[in-house]
Amino acid sequence: MEAGTPLRRLGHVELLSSSRHHLGLYRCVTLTGRYSFRPGTKLSPGRLRRALSQLVRSQAMLRVGIRDEDKPGATRFVHIPLVHLGRHVWFESLVAVGDDCVYEEMLIRRLESIHDAFWTNLDACPPWKLVVLEDEGEGEGEGKKAVYHLVFAFHHALMDGLSGKLFHQLLCAALNDDDDDDDDDDDDDDDDDPDDDTLSFPEPPQLPSPQEDIIPFTISTTLLLKSLWSEYASPIINPLLRLLRLESAPCWHGSPIDYSLPHRTRLLPLLLDARQAEALLHGCRAKKTTLTALLHALLLTSFLQRLPPHSHSALTAATPISLRPFITDPDVNLNLLRCLVSSHRHDFSLKDMTAITTSTTNRERESAIWSAAHSIRTSLTAQLAKTPSDDPVAMLAWVTDWLAFWAARHGKPRQDSWEISNAGLLLTRQPRLCSLSRLSFANGPMVAGPPVGLGVASVAAGDLSILVSWQEGVVEAELMRGLVDDLRAWTIRFSERGTFFAES
Repeated sequence: MEAGTPLRRLGHVELLSSSRHHLGLYRCVTLTGRYSFRPGTKLSPGRLRRALSQLVRSQAMLRVGIRDEDKPGATRFVHIPLVHLGRHVWFESLVAVGDDCVYEEMLIRRLESIHDAFWTNLDACPPWKLVVLEDEGEGEGEGKKAVYHLVFAFHHALMDGLSGKLFHQLLCAALNDDDDDDDDDDDDDDDDDPDDDTLSFPEPPQLPSPQEDIIPFTISTTLLLKSLWSEYASPIINPLLRLLRLESAPCWHGSPIDYSLPHRTRLLPLLLDARQAEALLHGCRAKKTTLTALLHALLLTSFLQRLPPHSHSALTAATPISLRPFITDPDVNLNLLRCLVSSHRHDFSLKDMTAITTSTTNRERESAIWSAAHSIRTSLTAQLAKTPSDDPVAMLAWVTDWLAFWAARHGKPRQDSWEISNAGLLLTRQPRLCSLSRLSFANGPMVAGPPVGLGVASVAAGDLSILVSWQEGVVEAELMRGLVDDLRAWTIRFSERGTFFAES
């Protein structure tokens, strides 16, 4: 297929993602929806093709490629005049008869393999795919429902995590709006017809603008100087201060950035059912904080009890932020798949850390956790209050050579201890054909970023999903299993008893 017309240049945050992909430092984002179909129906290739065609026609970022990814100064989106859905959709089977645990394990292994793969032929094929995994279903006999996990994987330069959630919301709506009651059993002979799944787009699309064109970012001298210090001076001066015993041990950040390590994704899941999730959210509201802030505080507590006490003096957490609330132009369509994202960094105070480590009772430790959650929510609220002034994402405009930018990070310490990215709550309409009961979100390993990532997503009246990700070799698997065990035990206990720990 011939490459089409060059479109606009990539914006700053889009270039960050495309340059990382070119170097193999960040491969893809996945959002996985668990779809249940009414008894007697199924997700046939024809039914999915009709629904997916609607999305591709209405969403420009699903029908563009990327040209010159190896030349960040010249990287552009490119028009793809023919989109062959057969190149983007795979039907696979993960059948583990009678054992849901085995199926979930197989699903995680499949997600890991997706996160390890490169996108190829970027200027000829839009870098996204939908992997359809069928499990054993729900119920028995005539009331049995067909169940599928739909893995939407995409190049991060195309869109952000909230767009991935929007994709599933739109796809579920399109499936429920399908007027064709025929389950396509008579169409099976046509499934191999290459023209049957080819969508034609002779005219180049109008792409969503890059975020810096629709959000009026401003940078103060203070932010500029702080950023220059962090980027250039701090990595040199701080080690010297430690040698002179003028500064304590550094922030824990796992192993230093090492591009020679194989890109091997590791994922661990944590699922809370609807009742457990609602109890946790109710507790957050009662304490005037958020789920994201609470998860940061719980992760802080787990790290503090599992890391060697003298291995670090600080822990730092990153939180991606959606910039959609800061778009004031009424003509900007917020229902488009696109990148609108920034990030917040929170350095946990010595006060919050000491309160957790010196607690003598579980009641004191629980109080310290809520206090830490309140601290991170307060700092996050403070950044949001001044956005788009002094938003750190605006500093990306100062990067003139992205390949050199990433090359300079090899062998250096990571800036953050972990990242929690929350895609939020997915709302769905009353189902006619199918419903979504779970949405799972994974960023995969960030080779040049935080050593640990948590992807959080939930569905109204459904599960709350947390996927913990890391690169094999950067942190110990035993530590990661311990962190997930802590989060699981504490959140489930809170949902059942209103407290994270047993009374002491």
